[in-house]
Amino acid sequence: MPKTSKTYDLLAIGAGPAGAAAAYWAAKRGADVVAVEKQTFPREKTCGDGLTPRAIKELTDMGLADSLSQCHRHVGLRSERTTKSWNCLGRLILSIRILAMW
Repeated sequence: MPKTSKTYDLLAIGAGPAGAAAAYWAAKRGADVVAVEKQTFPREKTCGDGLTPRAIKELTDMGLADSLSQCHRHVGLRSERTTKSWNCLGRLILSIRILAMW
């Protein structure tokens, strides 16, 4: 099989929330982007169930407000991991990755 090469404007190492968002915004502005991730999604991550107000705004700005509205919202700092919240955040990360490919 012959080797092929392609040049990208941006290589996002890590396709979690930050890498996927960076890839999304760069692609939205016309950059040719590829994001690579060694893990499979959804993945267990201790801090993965928490979204700060800035993260909520960023996801809303990315057009994911409808998906975000389906997630459970905690008020305050006390929280416990639930299947619903994990699946919801996993879907959001996958949504960001899909948007980044457009």
